[in-house]
Amino acid sequence: MKVYVLGIAQGVQRTHWFEPLDGDSGPYGLIGPNATKRPSYLALANIIKHVGTRPRYYGWTLLNDKHYAFVFAGPQGMVMIAWAQPGSPDTVQLGAAMNVIDPQTGASRSVEAVQLTNSPLIIKPSQDVPAWAASAWANASKPFPWGGDYSDATSVSLTASADRGLHAGVASVRLVAGEPARDASLSAVQAFTVDPNFLSYTTRPIRITAEVRRNGSAGAGFNLKYESTTGTKGIGWNAVPAGDAWSTMSWVLNDAQFVGKWGYHFTFDSDSTQYSGYSIRSVTVTKL
Repeated sequence: MKVYVLGIAQGVQRTHWFEPLDGDSGPYGLIGPNATKRPSYLALANIIKHVGTRPRYYGWTLLNDKHYAFVFAGPQGMVMIAWAQPGSPDTVQLGAAMNVIDPQTGASRSVEAVQLTNSPLIIKPSQDVPAWAASAWANASKPFPWGGDYSDATSVSLTASADRGLHAGVASVRLVAGEPARDASLSAVQAFTVDPNFLSYTTRPIRITAEVRRNGSAGAGFNLKYESTTGTKGIGWNAVPAGDAWSTMSWVLNDAQFVGKWGYHFTFDSDSTQYSGYSIRSVTVTKL
């Protein structure tokens, strides 16, 4: 449900769920065996009911200064969809009695305070437009409040200890000459995603730079694969130099187009863990 809410807030007109009915990929459908409606089906049905078939995004706000909330102009009036920060359930005072709907069941209750968890809730004021609506409208054109604002940055980077607008999956960290580095040896692929405010859908020349080092004497390397204007492309094999020194690799891409089709924008693909015995000190993406 969060994916749909965030998509609507960013102007996505159509989001495809893979898939409506269970197929050969497994139990991933909105509808399961014997036409059973899964919780995801019910949640989407309730979003449509309260936000409308053509949602009108109003803006975002933070509840208790930290919990995400997105406001829409629904067919019956103002609607807010909110959830708590990960691992931080919290009670939010609404200021007046409001209808709180559980998307997975459709159950509604009128309360003046709501317990937020990681599961989104639909919140509808009974009459007057609440104070959070003004805050949401003021924030409508601003970047979402997580991970920093990289809309004016010329570069984003990633190290073993910090993400500065460039993100990767959880990795094992090893000490190399006394400093932390990402250990690539446990997976054949290292996947990276740039902050959407830094670069998203727009095509422009960029440079990707990586500081890498072999974990031992065995050969290591990877293909750089990235989203381009013509689909996923690969740059030939990049062998990590032998020795115990850090090496800098750099690639200039003139046709990158980061859309996140599979949830990431570029990868270091070693084909198998046989060739992924290397560490990463840093990766940087720079606009040219």
